Amino acid sequence: MNIDECGFNAGHIYVTNDFIQQFIDSNSTVPVTINFNSAKSTNHFIFFPAQDVIEFKRTGLFLLQFSLQLTNASVPSVTPNLRFELRKNGATLIDSQTTFSVDSADTLYVTSTLLSQEFCKGDRLQLVLSSPNPVPVIIRIEFASLTIFQIASKTNNFNCEESSSSSSSSSSSSSSSSSSSSSSSSSLCSSSLAIPSSPSICNFKESLFTKGCPKKKHPHSTKKRNKVLLPEPKYPLQKWKY
Repeated sequence: MNIDECGFNAGHIYVTNDFIQQFIDSNSTVPVTINFNSAKSTNHFIFFPAQDVIEFKRTGLFLLQFSLQLTNASVPSVTPNLRFELRKNGATLIDSQTTFSVDSADTLYVTSTLLSQEFCKGDRLQLVLSSPNPVPVIIRIEFASLTIFQIASKTNNFNCEESSSSSSSSSSSSSSSSSSSSSSSSSLCSSSLAIPSSPSICNFKESLFTKGCPKKKHPHSTKKRNKVLLPEPKYPLQKWKY
């Protein structure tokens, strides 16, 4: 994994139910937590399979997306609209809500919108069925997955306790120390977004706080070319008279 000079590496996790079926019906208590059984690439996350909960071990900006494969296992008397959503510490993430109707016994494949969301260290996330209540049909969840990928570390705009404490400590240390160019450049790591570096792009801080990526010279530039000097003839040229 790429790690830049700020020491940031992207956290990511993929959880799934391993195709272990889950049934939801009128006897289920809404909201119904979607079961997850295993996790892969649990980098900077903690997965609790007993509670179907993912806990964040670091503060940052993350991309979230879930997918579902389900079937109506009964002949419905009505056509219900199912709504699935992600819940952060028990509160609904409105932009994650995905609603669709179940009007046949065919298998449905649903994918949520790719969502960017800020999380603090210790926050917890769940996928639930939040509507309708009660569920008038028998829903069989055949497959469920949730992918989380970190795209930035914490910034000064995060409303986290650890963020405010770190910013106050950094401000006190900066006031006591001398304002040199080296210290100002190193403080960019704690006050700006930090993303993984790549050899194919310029350094992130250089692209933001300096002139940016150096421009490559075009091979067919309009600059004057050096004149090519031809070697002098071995014998002097003679003028012929006609």
